[in-house]
Amino acid sequence: MASGEVNTILKKVLQWVIMLAAYSFLVYTLCTFEHYSDFVCFFRAASVRHYVALGVCLALMPLNLLLEAWKWQTLLKPIEAMGIGEALRQVCYGMAGAFVTPYRIGDYPARVLLLKDKSHYVPAMTLAVVGSVALTAVILMLGIPAFALSFTDFQGYFTWNGKTYLWVVSLLLCLLLLVLALVPFMGKRYGIKYSDCGIILLQSLLRYLYFSVQLWLILYACGVLLSPMVAIVSIPLYYLFVTVTPNMPIADVGIRGAWAVFVFGQYMPDVEASIILATTCLWIINTLLPVLFGAVGVRCSRSA
Repeated sequence: MASGEVNTILKKVLQWVIMLAAYSFLVYTLCTFEHYSDFVCFFRAASVRHYVALGVCLALMPLNLLLEAWKWQTLLKPIEAMGIGEALRQVCYGMAGAFVTPYRIGDYPARVLLLKDKSHYVPAMTLAVVGSVALTAVILMLGIPAFALSFTDFQGYFTWNGKTYLWVVSLLLCLLLLVLALVPFMGKRYGIKYSDCGIILLQSLLRYLYFSVQLWLILYACGVLLSPMVAIVSIPLYYLFVTVTPNMPIADVGIRGAWAVFVFGQYMPDVEASIILATTCLWIINTLLPVLFGAVGVRCSRSA
């Protein structure tokens, strides 16, 4: 048997292993889920406006996949051009790989398994790092000033005066310069044009805004109403804590719920159950449903 045939067989076996592991973990998650009673109580007590907010949040889920597919398409442009449909297929498959691996490290390796040319596997992984750095940089750039602002609201560690404003603005400018320097530097090294680096940063920012709007909607749907000013500070702070916390898929919803209670509970005490319900709903919408339906779509597209 030729080496090419062996590699093809191993590639297909690995793809099936990822899919079976994803579905097995999905079944396990659903069987061990502890908040079904909370969902029943929520749906019984929810009003029309809560259902509308929940419906809009759910309807935004495909936008998440399309934004990530667009970003993946831009990242891989130097080595393998693809349409948005193919990029979406690879993103969906990557979510299955992320679902069954610690710290979601299986996302990009699963995606590159679907590339047409296996010689592109390693370059694709390095280009994926550029995309991860861009999104992380956006989270830090918006989260760190929110962290500084939260000290005033939460603890009162320092007086909010001209020096404080200058410190926060200076920190934000330094982070912005770091992002603008780091992403193009990495992109140029791996063949990404400067203009495409700007697009990648914009795509990362759009995904961040999407997640922020979606989180605000799901919190509102569950009875946690944040004013615009509170949301501007608390949502970036929440995503900052989630990003820097080591994570595993089995503990993902618990970690997100704990940070949500810590952050949003500062502004709205005694609504811990509603906050946990909101983050659980968002986890189902953005993680479980894409893995379930996206993986089915991947298999169907391959058999078509």
